[in-house]
Amino acid sequence: MKKFFLLIFLAISASTAMAQSQKLFENVSYNFRFRATLPEFSYNGKAQIYLMSEKYENDRKKNIFTFYSDEFEKQNEITVSGVEYDWSLKREEREWKDDGYKGDWKVTENESGKSYTNIFPMHFDDFDQSCDDFRTIYMTQTLFNTDEKYEFLMPLYSSDTYTEEEDHDGDGNVDHKTTSTGTKVTGFQIVSEDGTVIETINFDGGFRYRYNGSDGVDLLKVNGKLYLSVGGETDKSSAVLIYSIDPAKSTVRMMSMEKVSSVPTRSYNLSGRPTKGEKGINIVRMSDGTTKKVLVR
Repeated sequence: MKKFFLLIFLAISASTAMAQSQKLFENVSYNFRFRATLPEFSYNGKAQIYLMSEKYENDRKKNIFTFYSDEFEKQNEITVSGVEYDWSLKREEREWKDDGYKGDWKVTENESGKSYTNIFPMHFDDFDQSCDDFRTIYMTQTLFNTDEKYEFLMPLYSSDTYTEEEDHDGDGNVDHKTTSTGTKVTGFQIVSEDGTVIETINFDGGFRYRYNGSDGVDLLKVNGKLYLSVGGETDKSSAVLIYSIDPAKSTVRMMSMEKVSSVPTRSYNLSGRPTKGEKGINIVRMSDGTTKKVLVR
């Protein structure tokens, strides 16, 4: 009988210990992800775990960064509101008449809605360590200044309308038009967790950032110095902007804009994991911000 009660006691103790060793995280979005600040850019020189999630409040998107201790006890939470913007898409074509598109114009598709911006991720390339380690940074403490507050990059947007005209029947006249309205990235801000804008960077010189919603910018470390590298184009040529970072002075200064040939910078498999040219289909990110599929045999 004593053995029976002992077994029950041990079973209950094991169950309790297991329950205590588990952490339940509720009310997070489906696409949540754990990340951490890098020791190089944290105030105490240690990685700090945070949970990235999002929620909608009064139809506005908010990005939530919840920080935890090593034991996953909640320590801090930062909410970043996405900037709302309108988008629309309108397609028109001439009615088919006789042997071509020669009739009156009609609208075949007309959509509109709202979308929200996200903060810029920074892709860290530590050339002092002779490696491209694919670390992605969202939050830092000592990258842009020397205080304990967290900082992040928020892209700046302006409205952008683009119209594409086509001649589908080959008679030399436009018979199809697509007009889309959205946004273009015109720069970025370095923002503190309390909403204070530390610095505003506006792209100039005809530079256009090629943005697909997730590219962000590159953070480079070369001979102990830090730089931001922004890929895009100008005058139909690929180009890159380089900014130097001085945390002691809380400044980010543009150094140069160089026109470059588009070259591969990173390679991923179809699951999004970094590769080194593995066999199969690789997603290759080019220096001008574009991506392409490459089959390696």
